[in-house]
Amino acid sequence: MFFAQKYRLIVGFSKFHKFILVVSRGRFMSKLGEYPVLIIHSKGRITGKIRKTPIIYMHNDKDYVCVGSFGGSPKDPEWVKNLRSNPQAELEINGKKIFATAEFVIGVNRNILWEKLINYYSGFSYYQSVTTRCIPIIKFTSKV
Repeated sequence: MFFAQKYRLIVGFSKFHKFILVVSRGRFMSKLGEYPVLIIHSKGRITGKIRKTPIIYMHNDKDYVCVGSFGGSPKDPEWVKNLRSNPQAELEINGKKIFATAEFVIGVNRNILWEKLINYYSGFSYYQSVTTRCIPIIKFTSKV
């Protein structure tokens, strides 16, 4: 029950956030606090429609790294499911678009990156503590 309310809040804020980011072409709300935000444009695995999702990210070398935490939900967020189906995506950062390929980080590389991520944003550690699923880490590599 609690998560259903939390889910509605996350989804509602995400829609509002996406609207402001798109309309302002990244001039407003391109950060959540001190954390930069990008919009992932991914193809819906069921509908085939392009879905846009704002999410905080971390740079790792030349890559962009995002976490499918969904506030510690027991299920992966839809954007993660879409990328599992089709790893081709477009990232929109401050109004500029970059074509990228998503890679789900696993094994030792995941462990190393997870430590960097929880040092970057400690909330990720909390989200992992409230769910039994392994929260996915997605690395986006630019196609340029």
